[in-house]
Amino acid sequence: MRIEWVILAEGFGMASSGALTAIGLNQNLIIATTLPTMAKRAVLAHVTAGDGSLADSELGVAIEVIAPSGQRLVNQTGVAKAGPPLWPDLPVSVDIFTEFPVDLHEYGTYSIAVKITGPDGTEATGEVSFHVHAPR
Repeated sequence: MRIEWVILAEGFGMASSGALTAIGLNQNLIIATTLPTMAKRAVLAHVTAGDGSLADSELGVAIEVIAPSGQRLVNQTGVAKAGPPLWPDLPVSVDIFTEFPVDLHEYGTYSIAVKITGPDGTEATGEVSFHVHAPR
């Protein structure tokens, strides 16, 4: 099991077809005239396993946002359930997404870490970052 990629966005919505739609992709720079300031961030992690072990399984999910000083600002945990494969001849994958508000207290680079724990206890991690900057 591995996280193939993690996408940073401003939020997610559903298209009329039922497909997940990312809004404001790669918004990795926040210009803040004053601190603290509140922002909404969203992440999508694409998890795969070539051996089919994700099918009909329960995955542990943990999301953390770490400030430039190392302070943990967000710590979300939960469970994602993967169903049976719709296409048995293709690798099984799961897209896990979340949105969250975050209170930003300092300028610098913030890290969003995603950890997925498989049904057998194996872990996969991914990371994406964003920056908070004062106006020029």
